[in-house]
Amino acid sequence: MNIIKKKMNAVKQYFLKDRVNNCKVGGLETSLNPMQNLKALQNHTFTTKEIIHYSFLSSVWIFVFFLNPAPLLGKLLFYIMLCTLFIIPLTSQFFFSALPILTWLGLYFTSATFNNSYRRPISVKALPAVETILYGDNLSDILANSTNHFFDILAWIPYGLFHFGAPFVVAIILFLFGPPRLLRGYAFAFGYMNLIGVIIQSLFPSASPWYKNLYGIQPANYGMKGSPGGLRRIDEILGIDLYSTAFANSAVIFGALPSLHSGCATMEALFFSYVFPKLRPVFIFYVCWLWWSTMYLTHHYFVDLVAGATLSFTIFQYTKYHHLPKIINDPSLVNSASNIAKKIFHSRWAYSDLKYNNMYELDPLSRGSTILNGGISNDLEIQDLSGLTPNEIIEMNNFNNTTGGKNVASNTNSPFRVQTPMTQTSSSTVPSLFDAASIGSRSRSSETSYEDDVEREAMSNSTTLMPSVPVISMSGHSGTTAGNASTLSNSNSNSKTSISNLIGNFTGVAGNNNGKLFLKKD
Repeated sequence: MNIIKKKMNAVKQYFLKDRVNNCKVGGLETSLNPMQNLKALQNHTFTTKEIIHYSFLSSVWIFVFFLNPAPLLGKLLFYIMLCTLFIIPLTSQFFFSALPILTWLGLYFTSATFNNSYRRPISVKALPAVETILYGDNLSDILANSTNHFFDILAWIPYGLFHFGAPFVVAIILFLFGPPRLLRGYAFAFGYMNLIGVIIQSLFPSASPWYKNLYGIQPANYGMKGSPGGLRRIDEILGIDLYSTAFANSAVIFGALPSLHSGCATMEALFFSYVFPKLRPVFIFYVCWLWWSTMYLTHHYFVDLVAGATLSFTIFQYTKYHHLPKIINDPSLVNSASNIAKKIFHSRWAYSDLKYNNMYELDPLSRGSTILNGGISNDLEIQDLSGLTPNEIIEMNNFNNTTGGKNVASNTNSPFRVQTPMTQTSSSTVPSLFDAASIGSRSRSSETSYEDDVEREAMSNSTTLMPSVPVISMSGHSGTTAGNASTLSNSNSNSKTSISNLIGNFTGVAGNNNGKLFLKKD
């Protein structure tokens, strides 16, 4: 007993050693009082996403309630038990978060009882045809051509063993080593991936490669039994009748597309890669291993695997930016002096607070982007410079020139550039203001205010060589034009033709500059 107690204490110490004092973020709810959840529900304001989420799941449960052939009393008792688990705080933190998974299981086992007259025809030729068109041949047939006991066992391990136990193992590991509430995100993504997959399989029933091996391309019907495919050889090796009976009575026999084996493996790999990014190659190997096994055992075409992985990846990306908290390895959470961030494994109790991913914060074109707020981007098209005077802009540019050891004036990609004094150059190489591709074209600036400023300035300086002054070129700004200053002609200064020629020979910054025209050399 003392040895067991010591081991238990050692495990407890390992998980709690990084816990912040008096921090309850990683703690669990232990209350059995349902009034606590009822009060929280009363005070909760549902968002649009939550309304859609719960409405969809509720509609599936109503559908299952009426179509499932179980006795009415049994169904009522089951629904009452679920509601009880949902309102007790101790159990609701697990079962309520698993609502998408429970919904998937309810629909999956009910789908076996659908009336055949309402079911859609089974596709036998579509998948092998698509496989041949996309990949040139039936990859499953190629891989299953040569079989032996070693390959049988190698394929059985991920497909017949890991697939059924991995979701529980992944959930336990994510609960212990991931941030709090990560398990909720996993249950959401895993449940929705399987739920949508079963709906697709019901709307587009399709036969697996084993069907083609047994019956060719003759039409299939729902009275047929399923087949274990290559797993039959596992039953023969082990001397048992496990997979033959299980697959013959499967709830969804003609559900090749999408492959939920592929979807589950991809989802598990994505979540593990999110929490343990340094081990990503191991998880990718597991997905590839399972893909090979499904085709070797003639349970799926390659196109089924791609469809399942795509479905899983799409749902994971949505879940990541709407439900998942950031992990300690995230750059925004890592303290450079912290040794915790250097570890591969972190317990849920190492988190003092939770920060969530936000897809809008990662968008460099968003005004609320942390990239902009962090100073990484200074694109003038998304910066507010309306309150700056020309002198302040020049001071800002001079400050940039003397900071960070970078020569901003010579950097053509810098949003602030000091232009060298003007020299007289040929106007033949200057892009026209009316060229839509030019930065300073009419399509990017005001047609009236810009031309009025040009004409007014030209009239007042018709015989004067414009002074050489350093000004700021605002790259990408809507009030910028390109060109070089030159000697202004006194002839035809009042005509539109003269003004158009002048526009092509010099540049200006039209905007909030007190009506002045600043000339520059680009």
